[in-house]
Amino acid sequence: MSGLAALRGFGINITSSGAGLTADTYPDIVRSLEVRLAVARSEFYFPDLDSTMTLVEFNSRSPGFFSLLWGSLKKVTVQLPGTIKSLFQENHTTTIAGYEWETVYLSEEEYKTTKVLLSQLSLGISRTNGIMTIAVTTHDPMLSVQIINTFLIHLKKRVREIYTEKAIENVDFIR
Repeated sequence: MSGLAALRGFGINITSSGAGLTADTYPDIVRSLEVRLAVARSEFYFPDLDSTMTLVEFNSRSPGFFSLLWGSLKKVTVQLPGTIKSLFQENHTTTIAGYEWETVYLSEEEYKTTKVLLSQLSLGISRTNGIMTIAVTTHDPMLSVQIINTFLIHLKKRVREIYTEKAIENVDFIR
C-alpha cells in the first residue's frame, strides 16, 4: 500500500504541484506529535496477550521485578530533577498572531510510547514519482500492519484538518 494510487484511495494526494501541502510535508505530518499520539491512543489486538489495548497501555504494563527495581532506582536518582520540575509546571496557552495553541503535556507513558513509535517508524519519499513509503518495525508483523494502517487513517484525518483550516482562512480572508 505504498504506491501513489493506494494513497489516493485513502483520499491523500501527494503531488508536488499546486498550492497547499507538498510531498515533502507528508512525512513531517506522519512524524508529528498529533499523529503519533493518536496512534498511541488507538486500540490494537495483541495475539501474545490475546487482548485488545492501546499502545500506551501495552507499553505501561506491569514490568518484571528487575525492571521495576531499575525503574524505581532511576526515578530517585537520574530522573529526580525532572520529577521536581514537573511539579511546578502549569498548563499554558500561547497566542501568536491571532492563533491560539494550548501546550499539551503528555503523561510519562504517552511520552515514552510516542518516542518508541518514532523509533519504530521509517518513512521515505521518492522524488521522481512522489511515492511515500511507511514502515513500522515491531516484534509482531501483524501488529506492524495494524500500526501502519492506523498511521494512514490518522494521516488522512490530519491532512483533511489542515485543508479545512486553510479553507476557513481563505473564506475569512474573502469576507
